[in-house]
Amino acid sequence: MDFAVELLHCIFRFCSQGDLASLSQVNSTFKQAAEYLLYRHIDVFVFNPLDQIPHTSWRSWALTEKSLFHTLTSNPQKAAVLRKLHVKSTAGYIYVDEANYSMLGRVADALQNAHALVDLRIMVNPFLDPSKGKLSKAIKSGCFQLHTLYCDASQDLGGIIVSQKHLQLLGFYCISDSVRLYPSICIENFCHIQTDSNREFPGIFMLSRSRSPHDPFRLTLFPELCLPGQALMLCRDIATSIGDPDNFHNIDRLGIYVVDFSSSKYAIICEVIKAMAQYFADCTALSMKVQTGVVQGTVLNPWMIPGFSASIGRFKLLKRLNFYMRRDFSDDDSLHQAGNVLHSFVFKELIFACPTLTEVYVGN
Repeated sequence: MDFAVELLHCIFRFCSQGDLASLSQVNSTFKQAAEYLLYRHIDVFVFNPLDQIPHTSWRSWALTEKSLFHTLTSNPQKAAVLRKLHVKSTAGYIYVDEANYSMLGRVADALQNAHALVDLRIMVNPFLDPSKGKLSKAIKSGCFQLHTLYCDASQDLGGIIVSQKHLQLLGFYCISDSVRLYPSICIENFCHIQTDSNREFPGIFMLSRSRSPHDPFRLTLFPELCLPGQALMLCRDIATSIGDPDNFHNIDRLGIYVVDFSSSKYAIICEVIKAMAQYFADCTALSMKVQTGVVQGTVLNPWMIPGFSASIGRFKLLKRLNFYMRRDFSDDDSLHQAGNVLHSFVFKELIFACPTLTEVYVGN
């Protein structure tokens, strides 16, 4: 009995990856329909060398991964079906070793024939680019036009933004050890690109986590990269993008990173906070980091901006609020003064706006 390919696609969508692989061996019609779904959305999980897994499982995964990317590289027809490719490590990072270099190199080779690719997520976070620029070159090649991209910050993010003209979401990924290094550099580069080009900027965010596979992700937004009225749509798109419970569960830690804090940022910062509260309602900890914040010789306190308390009050489960500012706390007087200002704000205003708070922290 002959079945229309479209009908088989509808039926096979309910099958597991293993079942699809078995169905692809029944006959040529089933093979075509099953492989279309098998290669349309591919998830690759990279095991950490320190993960407690049997050596046989590690070897089996390595052979499977090598075979997969070899197929995508050598078979343009199968690669042309690919629309989503997600490569993730089990512990949020893997060591920069020979396996990393070859794996990301194979990813870059496979992308050459993936002309229908719209969603690429490579969540492997080295301190240096293991592909030595090969991955960035493949993404910038123009062989495909992405709507969503996750990658580590060592890639040529500026060049990628310029070449990927349909990019809507750009998430750069790192572990906690490198969080201090990347954001300010990335924001400066992004602002430079935005000034020099007339194209619409994609929504940009950062996902970070500690080295422990059990720790949750932290989502960080950058008000300086948000246009007025964009924050709500950005948070909606991010929540939709990372809403897969198998990958992220509920993000309960949020962050805001501001390189140059000034009065011109007040409205957009509050807008970002309100948008986060709407789409990430499970948040229990919010951190605000300010790189610089001096206007006419006066250090600005981010919690004193108009509308801040009302914005924070949108969070219904928030327990911890952290402020990190680059300022001189070298003498006891300046530290005591900052503490008094924060103490007054917390007990006169903040606890009434957000009664679930149990801890407010200010640090250098």
